[in-house]
Amino acid sequence: KRLAKELEIVRKGEPLLYFNLHSIAGKLRFLFGSIEGPPGSPYHGGIFHLLIIVSEGYPFKPPSFRFLTRVYHPNINASGEICVDVLANAWGPHSHLQAVLISLTSLLVDPGLEDPLVPEIAEQYIRNRALYEECARKYTQQFARD
Repeated sequence: KRLAKELEIVRKGEPLLYFNLHSIAGKLRFLFGSIEGPPGSPYHGGIFHLLIIVSEGYPFKPPSFRFLTRVYHPNINASGEICVDVLANAWGPHSHLQAVLISLTSLLVDPGLEDPLVPEIAEQYIRNRALYEECARKYTQQFARD
Protein backbone atom coordinates (compact mmCIF):
# COMPACT_ATOMS: atom_id res chain seq x y z
CA LYS A 1 0.00 0.00 0.00
CA ARG A 2 2.72 2.45 0.95
CA LEU A 3 4.60 1.86 -2.28
CA ALA A 4 1.50 2.46 -4.42
CA LYS A 5 0.87 5.67 -2.49
CA GLU A 6 4.46 6.83 -3.06
CA LEU A 7 4.18 6.18 -6.80
CA GLU A 8 1.00 8.22 -6.95
CA ILE A 9 2.68 11.12 -5.11
CA VAL A 10 5.59 11.07 -7.58
CA ARG A 11 3.22 10.89 -10.57
CA LYS A 12 1.20 13.87 -9.38
CA GLY A 13 4.44 15.61 -8.39
CA GLU A 14 5.46 19.21 -8.39
CA PRO A 15 5.88 20.80 -11.82
CA LEU A 16 9.36 22.02 -10.89
CA LEU A 17 10.68 18.55 -10.05
CA TYR A 18 12.66 16.88 -12.81
CA PHE A 19 11.84 13.19 -12.50
CA ASN A 20 9.18 10.52 -12.98
CA LEU A 21 8.60 6.95 -11.92
CA HIS A 22 6.56 4.00 -13.28
CA SER A 23 6.12 0.36 -12.33
CA ILE A 24 7.42 -2.22 -14.79
CA ALA A 25 4.72 -4.60 -16.05
CA GLY A 26 2.46 -3.56 -13.17
CA LYS A 27 4.86 -4.93 -10.56
CA LEU A 28 5.46 -2.41 -7.79
CA ARG A 29 8.77 -3.94 -6.76
CA PHE A 30 10.34 -3.17 -10.16
CA LEU A 31 10.29 0.47 -11.16
CA PHE A 32 11.58 2.50 -14.08
CA GLY A 33 12.49 6.08 -13.35
CA SER A 34 13.95 8.99 -15.21
CA ILE A 35 15.60 12.20 -14.14
CA GLU A 36 16.01 15.29 -16.29
CA GLY A 37 19.43 16.87 -16.15
CA PRO A 38 19.02 19.94 -13.94
CA PRO A 39 19.32 23.43 -15.48
CA GLY A 40 22.69 24.99 -14.85
CA SER A 41 24.44 21.62 -14.71
CA PRO A 42 26.48 19.90 -17.46
CA TYR A 43 23.67 17.30 -17.49
CA HIS A 44 21.01 19.79 -18.59
CA GLY A 45 19.11 18.59 -21.65
CA GLY A 46 19.66 14.92 -20.86
CA ILE A 47 17.22 12.29 -19.64
CA PHE A 48 18.79 9.73 -17.31
CA HIS A 49 16.98 6.43 -16.85
CA LEU A 50 17.04 4.36 -13.67
CA LEU A 51 16.09 0.87 -12.60
CA ILE A 52 14.74 0.71 -9.06
CA ILE A 53 14.24 -2.59 -7.28
CA VAL A 54 12.28 -2.34 -4.06
CA SER A 55 13.39 -4.93 -1.53
CA GLU A 56 11.05 -7.18 0.44
CA GLY A 57 12.10 -5.33 3.57
CA TYR A 58 11.01 -1.92 2.27
CA PRO A 59 10.68 0.63 3.90
CA PHE A 60 13.06 -0.73 6.55
CA LYS A 61 15.62 -1.60 3.85
CA PRO A 62 16.47 0.82 1.04
CA PRO A 63 15.54 0.12 -2.55
CA SER A 64 18.30 -0.50 -5.06
CA PHE A 65 18.78 2.30 -7.60
CA ARG A 66 20.93 1.89 -10.72
CA PHE A 67 21.42 4.28 -13.60
CA LEU A 68 20.69 2.62 -16.94
CA THR A 69 22.00 5.68 -18.77
CA ARG A 70 25.76 6.21 -18.69
CA VAL A 71 26.69 9.22 -16.59
CA TYR A 72 30.06 10.91 -16.16
CA HIS A 73 30.00 11.60 -12.44
CA PRO A 74 32.17 11.01 -9.34
CA ASN A 75 29.34 9.21 -7.52
CA ILE A 76 28.06 7.02 -10.39
CA ASN A 77 30.25 4.30 -11.89
CA ALA A 78 30.21 2.77 -15.38
CA SER A 79 27.80 0.03 -14.20
CA GLY A 80 25.31 2.64 -13.01
CA GLU A 81 25.89 2.01 -9.32
CA ILE A 82 25.35 5.07 -7.16
CA CYS A 83 27.10 6.25 -4.01
CA VAL A 84 24.67 8.53 -2.17
CA ASP A 85 24.06 8.78 1.56
CA VAL A 86 20.26 8.54 1.32
CA LEU A 87 20.58 4.95 0.00
CA ALA A 88 23.06 3.91 2.66
CA ASN A 89 23.61 5.46 6.08
CA ALA A 90 20.73 7.95 5.96
CA TRP A 91 18.05 5.42 4.96
CA GLY A 92 15.29 4.70 7.46
CA PRO A 93 11.61 3.71 7.48
CA HIS A 94 10.73 7.40 7.21
CA SER A 95 12.60 7.64 3.86
CA HIS A 96 10.73 7.45 0.57
CA LEU A 97 11.34 7.14 -3.17
CA GLN A 98 10.65 10.79 -3.95
CA ALA A 99 13.38 11.85 -1.50
CA VAL A 100 15.87 9.58 -3.28
CA LEU A 101 14.93 11.02 -6.68
CA ILE A 102 15.33 14.54 -5.31
CA SER A 103 18.72 13.56 -3.86
CA LEU A 104 19.86 12.09 -7.17
CA THR A 105 18.81 15.23 -9.04
CA SER A 106 20.68 17.28 -6.46
CA LEU A 107 23.72 15.01 -6.77
CA LEU A 108 23.97 15.90 -10.47
CA VAL A 109 24.38 19.55 -9.47
CA ASP A 110 26.53 19.04 -6.39
CA PRO A 111 28.57 15.80 -6.32
CA GLY A 112 29.62 14.25 -3.03
CA LEU A 113 33.39 14.45 -3.21
CA GLU A 114 34.17 13.25 0.33
CA ASP A 115 33.58 9.59 -0.59
CA PRO A 116 33.43 9.28 -4.41
CA LEU A 117 32.65 6.02 -6.17
CA VAL A 118 34.92 7.05 -9.07
CA PRO A 119 37.95 8.82 -7.50
CA GLU A 120 39.49 9.78 -10.87
CA ILE A 121 36.41 11.80 -11.83
CA ALA A 122 36.30 13.41 -8.37
CA GLU A 123 39.95 14.38 -8.74
CA GLN A 124 39.22 15.91 -12.16
CA TYR A 125 36.27 17.82 -10.68
CA ILE A 126 38.57 19.30 -8.01
CA ARG A 127 41.60 20.01 -10.22
CA ASN A 128 40.02 20.95 -13.55
CA ARG A 129 36.31 21.69 -13.22
CA ALA A 130 36.03 22.99 -16.81
CA LEU A 131 37.33 19.68 -18.20
CA TYR A 132 35.01 17.72 -15.89
CA GLU A 133 32.00 19.71 -17.11
CA GLU A 134 33.06 19.26 -20.74
CA CYS A 135 33.29 15.47 -20.26
CA ALA A 136 29.94 15.38 -18.43
CA ARG A 137 28.29 17.37 -21.26
CA LYS A 138 29.75 15.00 -23.89
CA TYR A 139 28.42 11.95 -22.03
CA THR A 140 25.05 13.65 -21.68
CA GLN A 141 24.91 14.40 -25.42
CA GLN A 142 26.08 10.91 -26.36
CA PHE A 143 24.10 8.77 -23.89
CA ALA A 144 21.25 10.80 -22.39
CA ARG A 145 19.38 12.08 -25.43
CA ASP A 146 15.97 10.47 -25.94
